Amino acid sequence: MNNSHPLPTWRDYAGVRLISSTNHKDVGALYILLGLGILVIAGISTILLGFDLAQAPIGLLDSFAHQQLALLQSTSLLYGAALPITLGLACYLLPLQVGAKRIAFPQLNALGLWLVVGGTLLLVTSPAAGNAETLTSEIPETLASPLSSQGRQFFALGILLVAIGSSLTSVSLLTTIARFRAPGMVVSHIPIFSLAVGLFCFAIAIGSIVMGVISTVFLLDA
Repeated sequence: MNNSHPLPTWRDYAGVRLISSTNHKDVGALYILLGLGILVIAGISTILLGFDLAQAPIGLLDSFAHQQLALLQSTSLLYGAALPITLGLACYLLPLQVGAKRIAFPQLNALGLWLVVGGTLLLVTSPAAGNAETLTSEIPETLASPLSSQGRQFFALGILLVAIGSSLTSVSLLTTIARFRAPGMVVSHIPIFSLAVGLFCFAIAIGSIVMGVISTVFLLDA
């Protein structure tokens, strides 16, 4: 007798099967969990900034620490929370909406997830990296001036990994829309959400090229 629903193993309880899965629902769920976790960090940094501003003009933090915390807040909200949550919803829902049996390039999509995870961790730890006394004025403003030299390297490498990872996921989602949608589903019948995801992924692909080049040039010059 075939059992289509096998019993859970230790891999399920330990989360091994989830983190090694290439299923679009699992990848989407992990993206969303990453975004929610970083959102908590952004919330804590916002609270600390509020306390610091409430104690003005003395403040709880010095000027350099305040700038680092503000950078952590903005970086966490944009790259660590908004981007992963959006990609997570797209990975989870888009194949279901277009009637695809699976997402295109599932291994590439899973690789994109873990590159984004690694890049995000580098971004949120960059303010705490290195010695503040090694600051220079030669780094472009886009590479986080309120950081130490080592922190800027962390930031640039994090941006590069997030750019590559989000691009891989975007390619997977765009290919799913173009090649794996249900037979007979013309462009005019694609749900609005899926069309918006397609435009969003196209914008990510273009923006990631720019950010990737800037980060690579900085890392090579560092």
